[in-house]
Amino acid sequence: MVENVTRDIIATYQEVLNGKIKRFPDGTWSDDKTGVYFYKRCLRFAVECIYGWDKEMALENITAKWFGKVKLATGFGKYFEKSPYLAVKETFPEWNFHPWEMKTSPNGCWDDETIKKAVRWVFNDKLKWGRHEIINNISKDFNEYGFKKMYAAFHQGAYGELIDRDSSGLYELLSYCFEEYDFKIWEFKKLPTWTESDMKESFKWLIEERLSWDYEQTLDNLKYTHFKESGLGNILANYFNSSPYKAMRFTYPDKDWSKLRHRAALE
Repeated sequence: MVENVTRDIIATYQEVLNGKIKRFPDGTWSDDKTGVYFYKRCLRFAVECIYGWDKEMALENITAKWFGKVKLATGFGKYFEKSPYLAVKETFPEWNFHPWEMKTSPNGCWDDETIKKAVRWVFNDKLKWGRHEIINNISKDFNEYGFKKMYAAFHQGAYGELIDRDSSGLYELLSYCFEEYDFKIWEFKKLPTWTESDMKESFKWLIEERLSWDYEQTLDNLKYTHFKESGLGNILANYFNSSPYKAMRFTYPDKDWSKLRHRAALE
């Protein structure tokens, strides 16, 4: 009986699609379970038989406008509040996907925890990237698995106020999502913009944490090679003419660095 009913609704749907009838008969999209069942059968038919889409193709291409294109707009609004995510989720429960995997994420999808889960899903589950791969490959053009939607949501959310640089805010986003990695801005190879705050933080990190030097030790020992070996050689070259003296004067302006300048001149 169910198979006959299903064949009937699909046959009716095909007649709507080819123009033989203008619309579904009255009562097709009823308020009971039968109406929802009919609708999901038609939606599955459209995805699998008309378009031949698999899960990835469907999630990439189904939007609210698409339902009108395949003559399923009425039930879409009635049963699923015009949400592509809800419609696809209910019709294809075997797909077991996340809301952010769709081309258009559902309204209210993004909060701080969802952003964190989505970003970690991109790097941990899909790309299998660890700390090393992230700092060496992430750039402002990166958009694997819909990543740009995630950092756009981050910009618009409560954490967006943390972004005080001219770059995309990728550093702040990744630091928020991967607290255990303790990222430093200077470790990222493809993030171009540095603020004065970034540079001071990086030089203080070099002296106080990596080298664990006090003022006197820094005066007596600091060289360009220390910056280079710590991934700060380009910053020193581009902004401070490769001069440790200028970098220290910039970072610790209350101290006298004349000895460092004289020592560098003799080397």
